[in-house]
Amino acid sequence: MKESEIIGYIGGFLTTICSVPQLIVIYRTKSVDNVSLEMFCVLLLGQFFWTTYGVMVEDTSVVVANVVSGLITTSILILGTYYKMVGKN
Repeated sequence: MKESEIIGYIGGFLTTICSVPQLIVIYRTKSVDNVSLEMFCVLLLGQFFWTTYGVMVEDTSVVVANVVSGLITTSILILGTYYKMVGKN
């Protein structure tokens, strides 16, 4: 594995796990009062484009990082939407 690939995987890992604490807080508190779901929508769109780019240039580290990040972001959006709906009842 090339040095540049290792750096790509490290960067991808770090940017992927940065949303995990937010996901945990949302799950534990069952609240998204101080969370911008719109920001996560834009982030998901960006992750989609990065994944597409990674596929086009055949960069596995970009694809893997953005697919996993996209799953975490999607989880945040699903929980966030659910808790917003439940909180309005």
